[in-house]
Amino acid sequence: MHASEVKDMGFDMIIKKYISDMLMGNFSISGMIMPEFGMGEMTVKSGVQMEVFKAYTEMKMLIEMHREQGMTEDDLPMIKKMREGKMKNEIMKMHKKFLNEFGKANSMAKMIQNTLKNSNPYANMAAGYATVLGKMLEDQEGWDQAHDTVMCMYDAIADGDDLAMAYMIKTYLPREEFEAYSMRLHSALHTVFKSPNLGEAARQVADILIKEMIKIDVDSMFMKVESILLKLRDIAIEMPFEKIIFEFEDMWRKTSGMMMIGQAPELEKMMDSLVMMLMDDSFWQQLDAEMMYAPEMIYNSAKMMAIESEMLSDGCDVNPNPFLCCAKTRVWSLLEMVEHLSADIDSGDLEDCTEVMGMMMEEVEMMVPKMMQMAEMVLEKHMIGCMIDMMVPKDTDEMKMQLQEAMAGVTAGAVPVNTLNYVMDNTMEIMQSSFGACPEGAMQEPWAEFEAWAESEPESEPEF
Repeated sequence: MHASEVKDMGFDMIIKKYISDMLMGNFSISGMIMPEFGMGEMTVKSGVQMEVFKAYTEMKMLIEMHREQGMTEDDLPMIKKMREGKMKNEIMKMHKKFLNEFGKANSMAKMIQNTLKNSNPYANMAAGYATVLGKMLEDQEGWDQAHDTVMCMYDAIADGDDLAMAYMIKTYLPREEFEAYSMRLHSALHTVFKSPNLGEAARQVADILIKEMIKIDVDSMFMKVESILLKLRDIAIEMPFEKIIFEFEDMWRKTSGMMMIGQAPELEKMMDSLVMMLMDDSFWQQLDAEMMYAPEMIYNSAKMMAIESEMLSDGCDVNPNPFLCCAKTRVWSLLEMVEHLSADIDSGDLEDCTEVMGMMMEEVEMMVPKMMQMAEMVLEKHMIGCMIDMMVPKDTDEMKMQLQEAMAGVTAGAVPVNTLNYVMDNTMEIMQSSFGACPEGAMQEPWAEFEAWAESEPESEPEF
């Protein structure tokens, strides 16, 4: 892509073209080169066509052989039923073994905590390591060389052969702006490492971390985790694994198995159509064309999701280039934080430094119980079943019609309607039976519970 092609493009179009042309190297699935054992290299298209045709030929030979032999459904291998409760016993054994190791981890965590309460050598160790690191990185010349290296890399891209990339970096990240940022960052970091107060700052930060670790209620935390593990175990042992495996094998027997003995002509005809489609050049041309639009669709979807979920920095949701705006805003905010930190360390005023660390620990303290509460909520009895029940349509007729229309579009009308309906109905039934249906009177709107949970505080926060 030449510079003349991108001068009048918006950022969205540049991203699309850059991803598809530069990162994907004029990417086309059919033209990708892949190694083929014993045959050197070939394109994906040729490789797929060769392997599919080989498997298809072998399949057709087997079908014809079985058809000539007059095989029927009774001649197919019988499905062996698993012993009832076998999977449940295995899960119970695994859970018991895991709980034993989990108890050892609990004891070890308490032992470490008690050690920290009685003696705390780690804060002084952190101070010592930080002082040594500061001595290694206090030289001004080294930081100047690092800055020059970064700018050299910028110039190599800006003046490189990829004119589209060069235009993008010059337009959206001008050299003056990038150089100013690099100089300020290197200056701030140099100030940190050359400061005689670096060791003391590291000691105070380590001391805060250790004090917070000592405050953790280890028994309470492990009890909550154990409760979650028990709920997971209960869900696992209630799943009818033997029935699920039997039903999947039975479904295979009535579809693929019947086709392999020549007793499913509709399914066999669909397979013929699918293979012929893969052998047709127009399929690969259409696939390559659709892939050219994928980067733009991904970018637009990500942009809309970020805007709707308010993930962007203030003001960036109305910016023509929201991701670029957000990235720059947060990068400059990070720089200001580093500069503020370096000034505090250099002056010996470490109150702000320790306060920031305390705030970070508070965020962790809030996040951990929230995560545990979410896990417990998801694992409540019938919750997963109710979620699946919500996602599975009550009336699957419309979904069946959509699937049949989609299949008809790629198989030239050769659609085994009865087989598709059977597979869909059975799959839905297996999904619902795996976790249990949502009983009447149980929570019918689990997503509403999640929304209420997301806006609420944990019922009780352990002393982390």
